[in-house]
Amino acid sequence: MSKVQRYEILSEVGIEELSKLVNEKLVEGWSPLKGPFVFGDSTCQAMVLKAKKKDEEKEPVIKVKGDRIRKTSDDGVV
Repeated sequence: MSKVQRYEILSEVGIEELSKLVNEKLVEGWSPLKGPFVFGDSTCQAMVLKAKKKDEEKEPVIKVKGDRIRKTSDDGVV
């Protein structure tokens, strides 16, 4: 499970405006936390930005040596 780096609540009067904000955050890598909710006259959505897992940060390098293929990390650790 990824660690949450940041937490933010988006708030707008109309659902269309809130949808635009949520979509912008999704492009930036944020995720909604549960569903939207109403607070006063506003519709709100809690969003979280999770830290990337170490596995996702580096793609393994595939090295070909002779007729054998080995998958290794960038730092040479097998």
